[in-house]
Order: sequence, then structure tokens, then C-alpha cells
Amino acid sequence: MKKHSHDNRPSLRSAIAAAAAGTALIVAGGTATAEEASLTLDYECPLPLIGNQIITANITAEIPAEQPVGDTEQFAITAINVLPADVRAGLAVGRATTIAGVAIASSTVELVGGDQELDVALDIPETAVPEGEGDFELTALGNAPSITLTESDVGQGVIRVEDLFLDIITREEDGSIAIQPIGEFTSQCQQLPGQDNVLHTFTVPGPIDDDPKISVNPDTIDFGTVQAGLTEEASISISNTGAMELGIHNITLAGNDPDAFMLSHDCTSLTNGQSCTVAVVYYPEGDQPQNAHVIIESGDPETPVKEVPLSGQPVAVVLPEIAVDPDAINFGIVEPGSSTQETVTISNAGGQDLVIEGIAIDGEHAGDFTQTSDCTTLAEDASCNVTVTYQSSIDEDRNAVLIITSNANEEAVKEIPLSTQESGGSTGIVDVVQSIVGETFIASSGGILPLEGHIEAAFELSSQTFEGDLHLEPTAGSFAVSDFFLFRGIKATAKVAFEQVEETTGAIVDDKLTATSVVNVQVKQVDLGLFGLGFKIGGGEDCRTMDPVTIELNSPAGETFEALAGGNLEGTYDLPPLENCGIFTDTLNDFMSGPGNTIELTLTAEFD
Repeated sequence: MKKHSHDNRPSLRSAIAAAAAGTALIVAGGTATAEEASLTLDYECPLPLIGNQIITANITAEIPAEQPVGDTEQFAITAINVLPADVRAGLAVGRATTIAGVAIASSTVELVGGDQELDVALDIPETAVPEGEGDFELTALGNAPSITLTESDVGQGVIRVEDLFLDIITREEDGSIAIQPIGEFTSQCQQLPGQDNVLHTFTVPGPIDDDPKISVNPDTIDFGTVQAGLTEEASISISNTGAMELGIHNITLAGNDPDAFMLSHDCTSLTNGQSCTVAVVYYPEGDQPQNAHVIIESGDPETPVKEVPLSGQPVAVVLPEIAVDPDAINFGIVEPGSSTQETVTISNAGGQDLVIEGIAIDGEHAGDFTQTSDCTTLAEDASCNVTVTYQSSIDEDRNAVLIITSNANEEAVKEIPLSTQESGGSTGIVDVVQSIVGETFIASSGGILPLEGHIEAAFELSSQTFEGDLHLEPTAGSFAVSDFFLFRGIKATAKVAFEQVEETTGAIVDDKLTATSVVNVQVKQVDLGLFGLGFKIGGGEDCRTMDPVTIELNSPAGETFEALAGGNLEGTYDLPPLENCGIFTDTLNDFMSGPGNTIELTLTAEFD
């Protein structure tokens, strides 16, 4: 067998050596519990006659997960190598029927105190070259040498596969060495790149203190950049590396921005080797860096308080956001041959340019509607207008949809329904019923009366005027009584009804409604809350305002009113004195009659 030198061997060798090195970590006397380690690696090996060949090495060994300080014992390893079919062909040329030899294998044990290099001689017993075709297996066996671990190695260790140097002999059937270059040869095998050559990791534990000892990992958390409105999570592991039980007394947040973080945990007490987890959630807000720290108070006599700094950087993601007003258009009744227009305002409510990619009209009667606009790209808070025109050609309900397409992050496509109404054969006068919801404020006492009802109106299309009957439901409200004999600040409850005196009339000019209603206000009953009881102090069928109440109503500034759809109205009115209300009529007038009363109503059209 030829002698060899491996001072300048390739930097990557066979996984056989790694398995050998791994077994060196078994404690002398076998007190550690071993775990099975396995690794498969591919190598390129130069072989005589057939050139470079790919050999696969399958390594197995028993290696402990934890190795105390001290000497290790030798341990058997096995490497089953798969040789390609071309190797069988090369051996046949040299008339070789058996193969044997030695593999000088090495590996590195990476330790905290410094790496240790190992060389292992693995015996390849004489093995018959199997007959037939295809790949075949070659087994190598050996023992790993012992290494010594010191206290400087306490921590994590890694066994890494490295080099292989082969010294091979093949023989003919009569036992003589096969012809050269097959008979005796050496080969340096190179591990193919891109493979994980770590066979095993293990721990070298340090001495255990008698006292409890806290260990915290990680010792700092940087959440990095996180979008405002989202969250990021991390965790802190708390362990007891001491002998005695470790009590976790308190875990809190402190620092500049503790409200930006939230903690949850189940940490109470830990025996030796036990750990618990603290979940940390970051809630970014604003645009400035946020910092805090987790304070962990425990029973560790040397380190009773541990702090884990927390940091994060909020960042706002600026996106375009589309807003449209109104979100639907009802053109009402439009006589055939005439047209009407409405305007849709598109606004950018986001922080990035809003690109209006398209505006179109679609739907069943899209041909009856047209649109024009100046909308292209809108900066933040900018707006543009779309003018929608309806050209009436027939007295029927007509429907379409205005479609606006943009680069908005949400609702990139906005659809605005468009509709008209059939006149029902009317000659320019349309009967409309509108529901009423609102309230009136009585200035003299600060009381509020809720209002509900409806108005039945005849609307003249050409003049944009109407006349109608107002129906308000009876209502009730509470009022502060300023002076009732010796009692001040007590509450009275009044039940009120309304009686129309004249028809309500109105007109729409420039999309603004002005209307006048004249009603009598009847006070059906007034109860005084005294000593937790209710006492009737006035009211009745004849208790009413001396004169009818005239209420002027107008569309609020900046709002429009559609006769066939509705809108908001507001007004101010005087409430005349009451009469025929009983002996406390004057008292009732003190908290009900007078000027400066306000009213707010919302009218909504009702259609069958």
C-alpha cells in the first residue's frame, strides 16, 4: 500500500470524516444520551481510467446533544458510499474483483474556545465487486479519536464535515494486485459546492450555580420600520440556568413610548432549565422613532432587574383615496324634449396623486346620458367636476351608471347610479309625499321636541313651486322650569300636538328651497316632576298658542333641495304665548313661549 502525505489536501473532503468527528463527542463512560446524526453529501473524486466521478456518502453516527467538560471516548461510525456504474466498468478493465483500502478523513469541531481538527483512519474492508450493472455500495468503518473539552468551550459546538484522502488497492480473482493504474491508487475527493456540511450541533454546559440565575434572549429588540396602522410581533425567552427555583416577580414596560408596545406572558416561576416566553407587540404611530424597554424583575440575587430595550420606526404608507359627491343622482321628472344637468365632484382624500384613468356611462339607458369633465390627475385634497346631462326623449323611468376608474388603493372603480322618473301622465304637476324627521329647540327653557311626520305636496314642474298639507305627529319633550313657587331647576314634561292652519307653500330657486308653514301649537298635558312623582300642572284640549305659529324654512348654506328627492331644511321662529292652559298658564309661558326657537328637518321622498 502506498504511503501518502495530506499536508496540502483539498479544503473539502468526505462526510466520512464528519461522522468520525461527531462520535468523538460521546462522554467517556457513556453517561450522555446519544442522538442519531446523519448526513448525505456528494463528492467529485478523480479515479484512474474513468476520470472524475460523483460519489455519494451516507454517514450515520450516535452523537449526544449535550457534552459536559472533559474527555470524550472513541465511537464507531459507518459511511455507506454509493459508487456510480462507471466505477464498476473501470474495475473490470483492470480485472479487479475486490476493492479495499483506507480513507484518511478529517473534520472540524467548532467550539467557543477554539476549533479542533480531527483526522480519522476509516478501514474499507476487502469487498467483492458485485456482478451486473449500475451503482453499487462500498462501506467504510472506523472509530473517532477522543478530544478534550474545557470550560472555555462552554456554549454551542458544531461538527462540520471537511476533507477525504483515499488510498485504495484492488485485486484480481487469484488474489494478486490488479494491473495498473487500477491496482493501487490514491484520490483526493472534493465536496460539491452549495451543500450544508454541518453534521451535528451540541451544547457544552457550564457549571450550575446554587442560586437561581436569569438568562434573557434576546437582550434587545429592534422592530425596524413598520407601517403605521399595522403591528409587528417579537418574543423574549426567559430561562433559569441556576440550581434553585427562579421567581419572576414582575414584567413591565417603561421608557419614552411604553404605550407603543404591549406585553403578554405566563411567567411565574422557573426551575432549573425551564423557560417562559414574553410576547411583545409593536403598534407604530406617528412618524418619529419609538423606544421603550421591558423591565423583568426576578429572584436572581446577582441580577434582580433585567432590561430589554425596544425600538421601532413608524412609517406612513401614502396612498391615493377617491371620494365622490353625490354617490347617486336622481334627475326626477324631465319632460320629453328637454334636458337637465347635475354635477359630480371627485376628490382625492389620500396623500398620493389620484389618477383618474377613465370616466364612462354604462347601463340600460346609457345613450340618454352624456358626461364631460376636466379630471386627469388630482393632488392631495384637490378635486374636479364631472357634468352629467340627461336628454329626455320619452316619459319613462330611465337608468344608467356613471363609472369612474382610478388608481385608488381601495374602490378603484366607483359606480354612481343615474335615474329619472316617469311623470305618470301628469300635466306638469306631480304629487309628492315626503317623510319628515327632525327636532325643534325651545329657546326659553332649552328643551328639545323631536319631530316626525310627512308632507303631501303638489309640485308644479314648470314653476318649481308647491303647495301641500303638513302632518306632524304628536310629540313630547322635557323642559327646565325656571321658577315654580319655591322650587327651581325642576323638570316638566310637555305633550305637544300641531294643527295646520294654512297649506304649506314653497319654491325652489337655484336648487334652494324656501317654504312657509302656519300651524297652531297645542299643549295637551304638562307634568311636573316633584319628589320622584309626576304632577299635572296644565294643558288640555283648549291649551294652545294665542296666535298661529309661522315657520319659515330654508335649505342650509351649501346644500341643495330636490322636490322629487328631498333635502335638509332649517329655520327660526317665535312661539306666541299660550292660553286656556289652567291656573299655571303664566308659568307654562315662562318655559315655552318666546322668540329664537330653531327647527331642523330632513325631508325624504317616498315612492310607491
